[in-house]
Amino acid sequence: MSLAVLCFLFFLGAAVGVLAGMMGIGGGMIMVPFLVTVLTIEGYPPDIVIKMAIGTSLATIIFTSVSSVWSHHKRNSVIWAVVRVMAPGIMLGALFGSQLVGLAPGKWVALVFSAFLFWSAWSVAVRKPQHRPEATDRRPKRTELAVGGLGIGAVSSILGAGGGFLTIPFLMARGVLPTRAVGCSSACGLPIALAGTIGYAIAGLSENLPGPVIGYLHIPALLAISAASVLTAPYGVKLAHAVSPATLKKMFGVILLMLATYMLIRSVST
Repeated sequence: MSLAVLCFLFFLGAAVGVLAGMMGIGGGMIMVPFLVTVLTIEGYPPDIVIKMAIGTSLATIIFTSVSSVWSHHKRNSVIWAVVRVMAPGIMLGALFGSQLVGLAPGKWVALVFSAFLFWSAWSVAVRKPQHRPEATDRRPKRTELAVGGLGIGAVSSILGAGGGFLTIPFLMARGVLPTRAVGCSSACGLPIALAGTIGYAIAGLSENLPGPVIGYLHIPALLAISAASVLTAPYGVKLAHAVSPATLKKMFGVILLMLATYMLIRSVST
């Protein structure tokens, strides 16, 4: 991997860190399309690049989530009893999702990812917020948490995301206060990332891919992106207070729409 590519990955990580801080996202949905392009330039097969991009994106969450979890914990916004119940299902689901991606044709993985980006763009920029039950900060039932964790882990692993887009509304719909739902989501992102990373590493071992890789994980890209995103995320938080929420939503929606179109074109042409 050339110095120019490493510099681009570092810049990508920096941009993702800023966007994550500004818009409260994990960055995976933005990172994956760019990683697909970089890994294609590096000469990896078309059927492999989407899987490697998702796996590497998921692994970066390990580094970025630790500081986030600690920050929420200090503010007493993590309900650890909820996290403990959800974690086993989350990890099992994340392992299953990574193996499913490993077995699926790359074209279909790219199509699913593109469809998710289109839905996210519409959800952010167009869809009106749904009415939610009044938050009571009650504890959801253990069965609900276990089953919900299984589904959240699987979907997040397939999309290379930290799961906040599912965990937060899932908990809020069951009466958890918004601040604590966000805190629990942050804590749940770590087991998703850990289990998903292990799963993608195992799933790609049979491919015997060249270069500095472990399964579907591209190590130089992982390290460059993680280092940069951790450094720049605080600046994104500051920018978020200087830009109106409506403008942020429009910006994010346009970015997602452009990336979704790119992934759709790529999946069709592969």
